[in-house]
Order: sequence, then C-alpha cells, then structure tokens
Amino acid sequence: MRLVFSKINEINLSDYEDKIFITFDMEWAEDEVLDFTLNLIESYKISCTFLVTHKTELLKKMEENSLIELGIHPNFNFLLNGDFRYGKDVKEVISYYKKIVPNALSVRSHCLTESTIILNIFHSLGLIYDLNTFIPFSSGITLKPFNYFTGSLINVL
Repeated sequence: MRLVFSKINEINLSDYEDKIFITFDMEWAEDEVLDFTLNLIESYKISCTFLVTHKTELLKKMEENSLIELGIHPNFNFLLNGDFRYGKDVKEVISYYKKIVPNALSVRSHCLTESTIILNIFHSLGLIYDLNTFIPFSSGITLKPFNYFTGSLINVL
C-alpha cells in the first residue's frame, strides 16, 4: 500500500484510507517560521492544509502553491468572553476569517469550539470540511469522515 499526502479539500468519503492529511493551525506564527515550513513542504512535495488565523504577505505564496489548501482557524474565545474584536456574533467572526481566505472550504476553531448553531453557520457560509472533533488515538476507534445533518458539511476526524 502506498500512502499519499492529500489536502483536506480532497477528501472523498468513500476513498480516503490510503491518504495522509497533514494540517497546520497558523496560530499567529511569525513569517520566518511559516516560510521555513513552506520551504519544507515544497522540498518534500507534501500536500497539506493550513488553517489561517491572520493576514501575512506569505498568503499569496501559499495560495499559488498547488500543494497547499488554505482554510480558516476562527477564534470564538473572545466572543464568548464578551470581546467583539472579530465580530459581535458567530457569523461575523467566521466572516472576518473568510475575508482573509475567501475561498476557504475547511475550518477548525480555536479550542475546537463548535455547536449545531456554529455548524449551520459554517454550512451557510460555504465551508464544507469541519475539523473540530477530537478523538484521542488511545481510544482505539476506527475513524472515518462522515456527513453531518446538513448533508454537505463533512466531519473530518
């Protein structure tokens, strides 16, 4: 069996088992660190997904690289604490990040924050791949992606 590196937006619900999906949460990383990581990805020809937290001059380089998918990494923690720096409600917070990555299809929230309300808003704003479920490796559970109740929002475990 040959394993292939793939981006999250390439997940097919019936054909994913021989693929490795690497994701990076940008987490306000300095450009020097991001550039180093991008150079490694390009050197080894590794397809992957970056979940974006902020604007950087490197976004253009990342957008132009066919090995890279850009998703969003929204932070709802401020909103939950009454701080409206990214928006006054969930939809505005997601929209803030979608302005940075307008074509984003993948999403993982800080602290894996989600609810059915948030999932419905993800769906309504064109997000397809939700990466918020945490299952410890020690659980022994066989994991596979599945469709949520929306029909087109896919949970990626």
